[in-house]
Amino acid sequence: MTEDEMMVEMANMTKTAKRVQTCCILIVLALVGGCASVSPLMIDEAMLESHFRTAVAKYDHQQLAEGSPVGLMLNEVDVKIGPGGREVIQMKLDGELSVNAMLVTIPVRLMLSLEAVPVYVKEDKAIYIRRLKLLDSAVESSAFDGLNLDKTATRNAVRILSSLLEKIPVYRLDESNYAEAIIASSPLRMKIAQGRLVFALENQ
Repeated sequence: MTEDEMMVEMANMTKTAKRVQTCCILIVLALVGGCASVSPLMIDEAMLESHFRTAVAKYDHQQLAEGSPVGLMLNEVDVKIGPGGREVIQMKLDGELSVNAMLVTIPVRLMLSLEAVPVYVKEDKAIYIRRLKLLDSAVESSAFDGLNLDKTATRNAVRILSSLLEKIPVYRLDESNYAEAIIASSPLRMKIAQGRLVFALENQ
């Protein structure tokens, strides 16, 4: 066999191996997806809400431990994925921004409506929320009545969230979970569908 023939043969073997890998991935995805009431290859709104709430709580605890005078606690989180067929998510947050001043903690209730873009970073095996945009806001605090501090409180809350979301994913694939380990190691991309984030082969 000539050198050229060997190179052609190796190229054919590589193509065949890739086809076999793709077929295996498809078979496993179909089996795993069909065996669960909620497919592990799909992240729905409830899952994203839960992970987002956890991410905010961990980040807030870390910031307070480092001496930050501002804390953020979420009481309610409502996430809509792909509203109106758009490739964005919308979030309604009801929480409390606490400002520590002169040994006194001042609570400020915040209601925020936000829009952002979910991004899957394969190297991190995680989903981040980027390009955060404020749609609407409301602020309540008896301590600040008449001081017109709505914009300051809102700006601080959005700044905290933006900083958090740049660093901390709202969902990280669990490689101890068989299905999610397949996603992490496969040539898959994330698609935004109405009500869910779906992983599919890159050429689909």
